[in-house]
Amino acid sequence: MRWIVVALGVAVPLPALAQTQIDIRDFCDPSLADHTTCISDWIDKGRMSPGAVLFASAGEYRYRDKVVIYSGMRLRCAGPDRTLFKNQSPPSGDGAGDGTLLHATGHVDNVQISDCAFDVNKNATNFLAVISINPQSDLAPSSRIRVRRNRFFDSQGTPAPPTKHNQRQYILLANCRDCRVEDNQLRNGGRIKVGRPGWNIRILRNVVEDANDNAITVADLNDGFSSDILIADNRVIKPVGVGIYFGADSDVEKWPLMRLSNVRIRRNYIEGEWTVACIFGRLPFDTRLIRVTSNQCVRTSASLANSQTTGIQIRRSCEAFMPARDLAIRCNRISTSASGGTALDLAGIYLIGLHSDVRILENEVRSIGPRSILFRFADVTNARVQQNTLTGGVFRIEGTASGDLQAHEQAPSSGAVWGCDA
Repeated sequence: MRWIVVALGVAVPLPALAQTQIDIRDFCDPSLADHTTCISDWIDKGRMSPGAVLFASAGEYRYRDKVVIYSGMRLRCAGPDRTLFKNQSPPSGDGAGDGTLLHATGHVDNVQISDCAFDVNKNATNFLAVISINPQSDLAPSSRIRVRRNRFFDSQGTPAPPTKHNQRQYILLANCRDCRVEDNQLRNGGRIKVGRPGWNIRILRNVVEDANDNAITVADLNDGFSSDILIADNRVIKPVGVGIYFGADSDVEKWPLMRLSNVRIRRNYIEGEWTVACIFGRLPFDTRLIRVTSNQCVRTSASLANSQTTGIQIRRSCEAFMPARDLAIRCNRISTSASGGTALDLAGIYLIGLHSDVRILENEVRSIGPRSILFRFADVTNARVQQNTLTGGVFRIEGTASGDLQAHEQAPSSGAVWGCDA
C-alpha cells in the first residue's frame, strides 16, 4: 500500500496501481491458421514486463509447438469456456509438436495459470503434457506454482483402447515446492502428476475423467524426500488403472534413502472400473504419517477372475527392513453399483508388508467380494482394526499381526458409519 501525507500531517493511503495487462489479441490475428509464433511473442512481452498479467481474451488460439514460461508469469484467460488453446494436429500427426504448450526449460518460481481451456486435438504423443514443468537438467526445485480453474480435453475423444502407449499427463509439475492444482477439469485420457519429489503439495477439487492410467499421481524416484501432501475433494470418474496414486513411482520403493511423510488423502470420490485400485499407496523404505480418510470408492462392474483389483491398497516392498509408521485408514466407504459377480477380486482394503502403528477404523466395505479387509505377507505391529462395517466379506490375515483386531463390527442402527459424517 502506498501512502501520502496531506494537510494537518494525516497520512492517507493512495489507491493501488492497476496491474499492467498484456492482451494476446494485441499479438495474435484470429484469422491465422497457426498462432505459435505470436503466442511466443506474447509470452516474451510478459517476460520483459515484470508484474504484468498475460491476459488471453476470448477466442481460439492454435499452436503447433511449445513456448517457454518464466518465473513470475501470471497467465489468465477470459474463462475456460471462452478462451481455447488448440493443438493443431494434422491427420498424419506430423508437425503438431508433442502437444505441450507451456514448458519450463529450468526451475521456475511464482507461476500462475488460470481460467483457460486446452484442446490436445488427437495428438498421439505418449505421456503428452500440456503444462510441463519438468526440466531434466536443472536439479533446483520449482516453487509457488498455481494451476487453477482450467479445462483440458480432446475434442476428438478419448484414445481407445487405452494402452501404455497413449498415456497423457495434462498437468505435470515435477520437483515442486508449494504447488497447487485446484478446481481444474480434465477429460479424455489426461492425468494430474506432481512430485519427483514434492513438498507442500495441494491437489484440490479437481474433476478427472477417463484418465489413462492413473488419474492423480504424486510419486517419487530414487532417494527423493516428499512431504506435506494433501489430495482432497477431487472427483475421479473411470480411471483406467488407479484413481489416486501416491508414494514410490513403480517399484523404486526399494531405494533405501527414499522418504515419504505427512500424506493426507481426504474426501475424494472415485468411481469406475479401475484395473488396480481406487486408492494406491506404494510406500518407500522410510514412511510415516499417512492418512486415508473419508473417501468414497464405487466400483461400477464386476472384476475379471484373478484380476487382483482392490479398493484401498497400501503396499511395501518385501525387501523393506523398517516398518512404515503411523498409518490410518478411516471412515472410507467402498462399495459397488454392479449387480452380480465379484466387484473387487482381491480385497476392499488391502495391506501388504511391514507396518507399525496401523489404525483401520470405522470404514464401510459393502458387497465387494469375499475379502473386505486383507493383510497379506503381513508383519504388522500395534494395529487397531475396529468398528468397521463389513458386509458380504471377511477380515483375513495372511502373515502376522498384533494389536486390537476385531474381525467384524455392525454399523449403528442409524445407518451412519460410527463417528464419521453421514
